[in-house]
Amino acid sequence: MDMVEKTEKMIKEHKLLHRGQLCIVGVSGGADSIALLHILCNLRQGMGFEILAVHVHHGLRKNEADRDAVFVENICKEKDIPFVLCHVDVQSYVLEHKVSTEEGARILRYRAFAEVAGQYSTERKVCIAVAHHCNDQAETLLMNLCRGSGLRGLTGMHLQRGNIIRPLLFFCRREIEEYLKAHQISYISDSTNASLDYTRNRVRRSILPMLEAEVNIASIKHISAAAGQLGEVFDYIQVQARKHYEQVVVREDKKVGLSCEKVKELPLFLQGEVIRLLLEEAMDGLRDISSIHIEGLKDMFSKETGSHMDLPQGYFAHRDYCKLWIIHKSQKISKEKENGRFECRRFLYTQNMEIPTQEDVKWFDEEAFEGEVCFRTRKTGDYIEIAGGKHKSIKALMIDEKIPALIRDKILLVADGSHIVWVVGYRISQAYKIKSSTTYVREIKYIKGDTKDVVYH
Repeated sequence: MDMVEKTEKMIKEHKLLHRGQLCIVGVSGGADSIALLHILCNLRQGMGFEILAVHVHHGLRKNEADRDAVFVENICKEKDIPFVLCHVDVQSYVLEHKVSTEEGARILRYRAFAEVAGQYSTERKVCIAVAHHCNDQAETLLMNLCRGSGLRGLTGMHLQRGNIIRPLLFFCRREIEEYLKAHQISYISDSTNASLDYTRNRVRRSILPMLEAEVNIASIKHISAAAGQLGEVFDYIQVQARKHYEQVVVREDKKVGLSCEKVKELPLFLQGEVIRLLLEEAMDGLRDISSIHIEGLKDMFSKETGSHMDLPQGYFAHRDYCKLWIIHKSQKISKEKENGRFECRRFLYTQNMEIPTQEDVKWFDEEAFEGEVCFRTRKTGDYIEIAGGKHKSIKALMIDEKIPALIRDKILLVADGSHIVWVVGYRISQAYKIKSSTTYVREIKYIKGDTKDVVYH
């Protein structure tokens, strides 16, 4: 069975193409894309689909790029294949978005494919065929593994994802080159593919050949197969993560967050996937999100109320009692006090009593109070006593605690005049802490969501 027959069998088994469908083929002019174009051209009549070739001129390698475009256009004329040439400005995109040249070219290339597909999708079903093969798959897995991308990055490329198909994904580069040689099909080479300045080229030209020569001749096939299997595992995990996400997500007042207690019950790996789903919903995708952000957000499930963490794209995470919110810095946050009430009681203290550690219940030395306690938000002149008997302004405290400016006027305080006894959700004043000399305890409990009345027992 030759390569054309194998590709036809694989397309039918995985239902990549259908009769009457338009297949947009990304053609650079290199060996892989020319082989793909040639194979699909041989299959189009028998399988009943049509082909449209798209070549993207990246505005790089000026003379060489012009040559590539002319080469692909001439091949399409010979084989009676409709041809579209798209020009993109990679250099400007790279400067504006601060990405690598390789990444910028990839983004703009797929954007061009999608724009062409959009012009025809109203008339019929359209797919986009690209020429990735198992060497590309192995390269991607090894690069992502070395970069520490985790399971998500080890899944490699999918045979089909959305309207993108990869009919050559199960073939290796050697098979493609042998096919082109056997059929005397010419192609062109991109001079940058020989440069070791690019990480992918170093993996392609040095590491993979060494693995084949020194470890196993089928190393590339095995690595590519492993990527496919990991992809199937990861897809299953995503289905489970989505189910759990809908059970723990909270949507209120145009905000989206997670129930901390419910998320903490999940396995750690699923916690990370649930966080990613939250960020995808709350933000503009996962751009600039790294494992550091995911691990930081995991830690916030166990932090105090009011804790926050800066995120890319102008967002921050805010821990609000039992919830973790993702909020944009431009988003308006209510500065009204939380609805709730304080309950107070007084009792005799003995040394064997265990001081509570909950966020909403605090014990204070009754004799430390100098006036009538009140419950309010901050005022000018408010201060708290810190270690060593020093005073710190509440403004400075909130800055040090990295409390977003938008919510500082919302934080509830327990005040003894200007001396702040308890910044609810954060810390209490050293001056009011339980000591060995404490005789009576004043317990103050905050109950969120109840009336604002103070109840004394």
